[in-house]
Amino acid sequence: MKKGIMELVDLVIVTKADGDLMQEVRRLKSEWLSALRLMRRRSENWSPKVISVSARKNEGIDKTWSQMFAFENTMIDSGEFMNKRSQQLRKWMWNNVKDRMLDQFLADNDIQKAIQTYEDRVIRGLVTPFVAADAILNLFSKVKPNKDI
Repeated sequence: MKKGIMELVDLVIVTKADGDLMQEVRRLKSEWLSALRLMRRRSENWSPKVISVSARKNEGIDKTWSQMFAFENTMIDSGEFMNKRSQQLRKWMWNNVKDRMLDQFLADNDIQKAIQTYEDRVIRGLVTPFVAADAILNLFSKVKPNKDI
């Protein structure tokens, strides 16, 4: 179990909870519960759940749906859903701004020439990376002057 994934978990569903695999399913479920107890909770309003499911025996499916709806209702009722959505939208907006700025930046022929020139100067030790970055960015601000919105 990777820590990065563990930090994103809201519900763990252990499948194939039937037949010869039941002992393994119980062990996995116990491991997940132990691991989740060690993790810092992502939400003040929800703690991750671990359930087992058997599609073959049609067991645990209703509980899975009920836990998903409980999670959704808890997040919405607490306001956490909208808070996270707002943060997500803000992040998407800034990622889009950065991507488009970089695209415009790299599409400019003068910038391309300056990049090649300054990369060479940096590699040869003639200027620092910071001086080169400033020079290239200053050129970009002259090519794309700021306009008030």
